[in-house]
Formats: sequence, structure tokens, C-alpha cells
Amino acid sequence: MTTPAWLQGVQSATPRHALLLGLTLSAANPKVLLLAVAGGVAIGAGDMGPLRQASGVFGFALASSLSVALPLSAFMIAPGKAMPLLARLREWLEANADAVMAAVFLALGAALVLKAFGSL
Repeated sequence: MTTPAWLQGVQSATPRHALLLGLTLSAANPKVLLLAVAGGVAIGAGDMGPLRQASGVFGFALASSLSVALPLSAFMIAPGKAMPLLARLREWLEANADAVMAAVFLALGAALVLKAFGSL
């Protein structure tokens, strides 16, 4: 599987360009939008007070940002050790992107079904 040209350009992007690209891809990606809406609906539909809703929003935002925060933290702490690991992780994700997305959507679907039946 070859890497798309736009993704190859990310490796040499400036921090500003990477931020703008990340925001654009997040806003334009229907998968990200679907996950965000499902998270918002699950938090908003719950019978919780404002403090619990705020903690739900915080937890959702924290969990959502881990896929960016953990690799960035590893790189900032130990770039020499992190780069080979991140390269292997990137190769694995490129090869298994469909399976990863299927697992995420299955887990989300199961959580929504359990929530609908009051088991969650």
C-alpha cells in the first residue's frame, strides 16, 4: 500500500501547517464527525447534573485527544527512541486502517445499543 501524497507532505510540514491540516481533516472527516456526535448525544441524553455532564465532556475530549497526545509526548520526551516506534506504528496503522476503523465502529455501535437498552 502506497502512502498518499498529501500524507507524505505531513512529514515535512511546519507546526502551523500541521495544525491547519489536522483541523481541516478533523472537520471534514465524516468518521470523526460521527464519533463526536455520538459522544455528544450519549453525554447529553444521560440523566446527569451539570457537573457530571462537564466531566463527561472533559473525559470524551481527553480520550479523543490521546491518539495525538501520546505520540507527541513520546517524541518530546525521547525523540531518538520514539521515532522508530512511531514509524513501525504508522506502517501498522496504514496496513490495518480498515480493521481499526471497523473495531472502533463496532465498539461504538455496541455501546449505543447497550445504552438504548439501559445496560450501560
